[in-house]
This record gives sequence, C-alpha cells and structure tokens, in this order.
Amino acid sequence: MQFGSDAPACPAETPSNLSEAITIFHELIAKEISCAASMLEINEQELHAWIDLQIEVPAKTILALLRTMQHWHLDPLQEEIGFTQYEDGNWQVIISIDGCSRLLNEHSQFNGLVFNQADTLVEGVPEWMECSIYRRDRIMPITVREYFVEVRNSHDMWQKMPRRMLRHRALQQCVRLAMGIC
Repeated sequence: MQFGSDAPACPAETPSNLSEAITIFHELIAKEISCAASMLEINEQELHAWIDLQIEVPAKTILALLRTMQHWHLDPLQEEIGFTQYEDGNWQVIISIDGCSRLLNEHSQFNGLVFNQADTLVEGVPEWMECSIYRRDRIMPITVREYFVEVRNSHDMWQKMPRRMLRHRALQQCVRLAMGIC
C-alpha cells in the first residue's frame, strides 16, 4: 500500500453505514438480553426495562454487562452486578459485594476467610484491613491488605460507613486474587 498523494482515499463513513452498525449492535444487545434472562431464569421484560433505564451507560458497556452476568450467572435485578462511572467519564461493569460474596461461597475450593485490621487509626478508621481466604487446594491462605488512605473516596457510603467499605474493598480484592472472580 502506498502512502502518498496518489494513494486512494479511504471512503468516508456514510450515515447509512453508521445507522446500520447501530441497528446491528442493538439487535445484538436484544439477543444477549434474551439469552441472559433465559439462563438466569428471570423475566426478560424486567431485564430489558432495567437495561433501558441505564440511559447514560454506553451500549458497549451494556453488552459487557450482559456477557459478564451470563458468564458468572449474576442478576442485576438482585444488585449482584452493575455499572460504575469513574471521574474521567469511563464506565465499567462491577460485581457488587453481594455478587462477589455469592460467587465466593459457591466456589468449590473456598474453605473460609479471616479479616484483620490495623490497631492504628486514620480519621477514626483502621489504617488498613486484611482479608485472608483459605482454599482447599492450597496450604497457605491468600492475603490482601488494603489501606484506607489509598481506597477511600467521596462516595456517600464511604462517608457513612468507612470501616464497612474498607472491609468490602479488602474482600473484593482478595476474592479477585484468590479465586479469579470479582
């Protein structure tokens, strides 16, 4: 291929190509909604309505949610999976603490967990919290330590329940590393 003035120009994207792509993508989402509802044995219309209420969420993130919920068998209507938007405007699918806990407890190798926390406080909250998960197929537990100053944010829940949120963060990160989920 030549790159110069005599190289053929790329054809401009026409509105019909864009509208065709949007139509195909919406059909794909509709198909995924149907599959997800069937697999999870939830009402398809309720799931579709829940998706329709996610007005600001980009279609590609909705598709990612539908595929992730099918992979892990998580129900957004039970708040086991959802979305979050970061300060930079990007959206991401998240598995909630309820979904994470359910997946952990259903995992065949799960053999218990323990939390530990620092004796030192930062603004009345333990400086750090650890979660250790025991697996049946391992000798040593997998341990993750999360520091309050690194994970806190301005969300209302962090203001109202900082200790619980720190514990949730430690649990979710430990489950991610120990079990490959969340």
